[in-house]
Order: sequence, then structure tokens, then C-alpha cells
Amino acid sequence: MKGKAFLKSFLVFIISIAFSISLLLAVITNGVATATKQETLKPFFTEIIKANIPINESELSQIHAALLLECGNKSYVEIPLEEGGASMPVAISNVKLQCSDISTATPQQLSNILFNSIFTEIYNRNYNCSFAACVKQHGPIYLVSAATNQELKKSSYLLFCIVIIFLIILIALVRLGIGKFLLCEGLLFIPALALKLFAQEKFAAAQFLPIINIMLNFALYVYILVFVVGLGIFVFAKTKRKQTKIKK
Repeated sequence: MKGKAFLKSFLVFIISIAFSISLLLAVITNGVATATKQETLKPFFTEIIKANIPINESELSQIHAALLLECGNKSYVEIPLEEGGASMPVAISNVKLQCSDISTATPQQLSNILFNSIFTEIYNRNYNCSFAACVKQHGPIYLVSAATNQELKKSSYLLFCIVIIFLIILIALVRLGIGKFLLCEGLLFIPALALKLFAQEKFAAAQFLPIINIMLNFALYVYILVFVVGLGIFVFAKTKRKQTKIKK
């Protein structure tokens, strides 16, 4: 009997650790996946691209006039780009601009169209390699891509499925005792909140702060949800125990 109780306690301990690690990995992976969406990264990385491909107003006016001339009856034009930059390679040889956008834009607006298009080309570039091979071959630029975002999404979905499986096993083993465990697990929202407040104070003027906020907001949401569910089950279990004692 003691052997069975020990085995059950040991199993609960192992599954609890596996659940905690899986949930943490799922939260991190999903947070990074959300933060690496195209619409999230675009404002931040277009500024980096602008800094690495400086174009003054005179050059913009010349480029705009040349593009209007080249468009003619075309629907789009391709602008060749030099490979590489001061701190961030553009990783593409050319960028495609729609003539309809060029014709309605001022030289100043053309700048935004150009840099947004460069980022879009970089982000949606096709990679025919595995995640590890692509990181090795293309470096950090691969991490800012739709391909990486999709890999992260798939990984987060898989991890959340694993979390649910471990949760079901724990419920089967400890039943209402799961409330106490989830209550403790949910307390991780406190360090997540502390990290968010620290980031907002330390990096208040940083362009990447919105990306950090997205990741930490998701962590806060998940762990507060776990805490609330755990608290609810814990209170229900305690109430049920009291009612059982009164009946006896």
C-alpha cells in the first residue's frame, strides 16, 4: 500500500514538473510567435532598414521621377538592391513596387512604400531548408520571416496539446487537488508582471518595447487564467470538504 502511495506521489511530482515546463515553453513560444507577426515587426524593422539604406530628399525626388517614367503601362516595377548593409543585410536582390502606389505617392510617401516593401519581401522570402539549417545558412535574418513565425505557431500548438494531456493526467491522479497545484502555478503571473513593469521603465523609449509587451502580456494572460481557475477549484474543493464534514 505504501509502495503504491509512493509511486503515485512520485508520478504526480514528475507529471507536475513536466506540466510546468511544457506550459512555460508553450507560453514563451506562443508569445514569440505573436511578437514575430508581420504587422508587429514591420514598424520596428522598417526603421532599421531606413537607417541602413539612407536616402535624402533629392535622391527620393529623382527616384520617384524615374519610377513614374519607368512605370508607363506597367503594373509594377522592380528596384535592384545591393546585398548587405551597415548592420543588417537586406537579404534580397530586388524589391517590387506597384505602379498604382507610385503614381499616387509623393516623393516622401515613396520612402515609406519602398521600406515597407523591402520589409515585406524580406519577411515573406521563401526558404527551402529546415529551421536549424536556415538559421545556420541565413543567420538572424531568417528569424524575422513568415517561415519562422509558422514554425513557432506549430510548436506552440503542439506544446499546448502536451500541456492539456499532462493536465488531464494530473486531474485523474489528484482530482480536486489540482486546484492547489494550479493556484501555485498561476503565481508565475507575479514575475511576469514585474518583468513587464521593469521593461516599461528600463526601455521606455526603445522601439522594440511593443514587441516585449506583446510577449509579456500573453504570459500574464495565461498565468492569471491558470491562477483564477486554480483558485476556483481550490475554493470549491474546500467548500465540498466542509459540507462533507457537516453531513458526517
